[in-house]
Amino acid sequence: MDWEYDLPEPWLGDYVIYFYCDESGSAGNSDWVAVAGYRLSHFGIHPFSAQWSAFLRAHEIPPIHMREIFSRNPLPKKSSSWAGIRKSKSADWEQWRDQELDCFASWVKGSSETRSGFWPLVAMGCVVNADYFRGGRCKKIAKRFNEDAVSFALQRTILHWMTMRISQGEDPEVGIVLDDNHEESLRFHKWVKEIKFGRDQAIGRNIKSLCFVDDIGYPLVQAADMLAYAARDRQQCFNDGTTSELQPSIYEKLTN
Repeated sequence: MDWEYDLPEPWLGDYVIYFYCDESGSAGNSDWVAVAGYRLSHFGIHPFSAQWSAFLRAHEIPPIHMREIFSRNPLPKKSSSWAGIRKSKSADWEQWRDQELDCFASWVKGSSETRSGFWPLVAMGCVVNADYFRGGRCKKIAKRFNEDAVSFALQRTILHWMTMRISQGEDPEVGIVLDDNHEESLRFHKWVKEIKFGRDQAIGRNIKSLCFVDDIGYPLVQAADMLAYAARDRQQCFNDGTTSELQPSIYEKLTN
């Protein structure tokens, strides 16, 4: 299931469009995985980042990392800040957590609606049934992507959008920014190199940069983390017929 929530985009002349994205779920052991994020022109990166960082400071909370927020135990290689907040809030933790996440989601929605500085901000992504992908029921695609549903989700998201724009006579120059992950970064770098010199050269030549960053210092990757987590969680709960810990309104606000 892939999707894109678009807003009318003004003509701003020649500019690079950046897609900040993150994955949620593991290709090796999750039932579902998602790659999602936001694209915007380079004019909007600083305004978004500055306002997001100011929002974090105003709420006195650490950088958003959904897996850590919803984990019952501190995660390796991650800050223990969220675990400390969980402990300090005690019985009020879940209510406080939901309020904070709703505030951030509402801010993203409101900022898009008021076109404040970084408009247009466009959400896009892809959710993949990783269990189905690994199970040999789509052998051709699975083989091409080494049964890595995350790589498939990322490539489908980017290629779908770029192919659509090129077919409309546009020639978008794109920069891709992802959360740093050693294994994924090697695969994604290899993929970009392949399409630049392979059958997708028309698309590959328009990918001007591929960056891997620490989400702690990149607010747009934190926003992408929220969106990817919400998208995967929504699909997982729908498939299982269960109720999520995450408020349904979060996803709606992050994509509208």
